[in-house]
Amino acid sequence: MGGNPSATEVLARVTYDQNRFARVTPLASGVVRKVVADVGQSVSRGDHLAGLSSPEVARVKSEYLSARAEEALKLTILTREQGLVAQRISAQQDLDQARAEHEIARNATVTARQRLLNFGLTERAIQNVEQSGSASSELEILAPFSGTIVDRNAVSGEAVAPGDALFKIADLSSMWLELSIPEDELSSVFVGQDLVVTFDSQAGLAVSGRLTWIGTSVDEESRMVKGRAVVPNSDRVMRHGMFGQAHLHMENDSDALYVPAGAVQHIDGLPFVFASLADDLFELRRIALGGRGNAGVAIFAGLDPDDEIVVAHSFTLKSEFLKSRLGAGCVDE
Repeated sequence: MGGNPSATEVLARVTYDQNRFARVTPLASGVVRKVVADVGQSVSRGDHLAGLSSPEVARVKSEYLSARAEEALKLTILTREQGLVAQRISAQQDLDQARAEHEIARNATVTARQRLLNFGLTERAIQNVEQSGSASSELEILAPFSGTIVDRNAVSGEAVAPGDALFKIADLSSMWLELSIPEDELSSVFVGQDLVVTFDSQAGLAVSGRLTWIGTSVDEESRMVKGRAVVPNSDRVMRHGMFGQAHLHMENDSDALYVPAGAVQHIDGLPFVFASLADDLFELRRIALGGRGNAGVAIFAGLDPDDEIVVAHSFTLKSEFLKSRLGAGCVDE
């Protein structure tokens, strides 16, 4: 195998993917009456998180029901006038007046309905208001997308207002890396660059990702430029706030560690190799893969140049491992 890969190493901090992160706030003032979700709970889009009692919502529901009733009345009058005009009993002017009043009533209904939508009521909730005729003050707080509740501030009996974060929800299947790139390293860093992040607190953990953004300004004190990368987190081993080192790979991988493609096995979607510790003793090593070349597959983390790895029988070892899972303790988590 070859030597260590050429790479730029920068400080990285794990954060939630802000494209899949939400602060769930009420859209109307009220009092929290019930809380049905808690920290750590997985939720789906539209799941009920909490319930509020809101006089504002009750008022707008009442306005909506009144507007619907007024619209129905004006429609009845319009229909009657259309019949009278057809029979030459009523004047065209009366019909025009009835049509205008119906249009005004219809617009009032649409406006009141939009206010309910602005408060966060779903189409189904509005249908329930129409069917029940109830102008209750209840307002449901719903999950905006599927994810995990990572913070909860909702407390029963507490008065809340728009902008108060009752819950924070994140999709943990991917995370962001906030990078601090030294000014003098910028010439070797570019968007789209592959990287591997490792963590001193979790030996053996190495996750591959790609640089997606580089800042346009240099911090005056630290002389650092911000960068961002997206990395998968399907096994949930990375947590918001963790610090690590991001190894940004150079274009030239001639000095990378290369292993035969047959030595690499995937378990639970992650790449591993079997390192030989003795004649009948093997250790499962999580690795970070680079590209393929004539020399094999490039390895950016997880192996040392003097490690002996299994090639010919690695699939057999994988099969035995999956059957027994007795070697699970050897997997770096």
